[in-house]
Amino acid sequence: TVFSAYIDGIKVYLIDMHHPEQLFNRGAIYGCHDDLARFVLFSEIALHFLAQKESGPDLIHLHDWPTAIIAGLCKESMRPDNTK
Repeated sequence: TVFSAYIDGIKVYLIDMHHPEQLFNRGAIYGCHDDLARFVLFSEIALHFLAQKESGPDLIHLHDWPTAIIAGLCKESMRPDNTK
């Protein structure tokens, strides 16, 4: 589920992941045995959402290591020879 809101005039999107293993509904953000898999999945879903929009984002905030992979995924998806 994707929610949107305006904060100080800027539209932001919030992604609520519904997953059978409750990947993001555990009472802790970090420190789970599967953190890498959780955040890679989140990053892929965020990019998939952005790809479905008519216009691309003006800014993607990659605040910390859980979302840093988005930079590489985004660069790879924008390559001219990408057939994905």
